[in-house]
Amino acid sequence: MDVDNRARFETYAIVGGPGEACLNGGAARLVSPGDRVILLTYADYSAAELASYSPRIVHVDIVNHVVSKEAAPLQAGSMGPGSA
Repeated sequence: MDVDNRARFETYAIVGGPGEACLNGGAARLVSPGDRVILLTYADYSAAELASYSPRIVHVDIVNHVVSKEAAPLQAGSMGPGSA
C-alpha cells in the first residue's frame, strides 16, 4: 500500500539489494519515487514449520535503514490449516 496516495495493490517479491524496495510491472505505475509504502508478505507453511515460526515487523527510516525489528508471536489456532 502506498501511504502517500492510498493506492492498494498486490504484486510479487524478488530479491534486491540491501535497503532496496523496487516495484516492477503494473505496481510501479501506482507508486512514485520517495513515496512511503507498507509491504506485507505471506507464504504457505506446514504445521511443523509454524511451530518455530514468528512473524517479524520491521520499521525503516527515510533511506531504508532498519530502525527497529520486533517479533510478533503467533497465537495458537490463529493460522494454519482449518483456521478462518
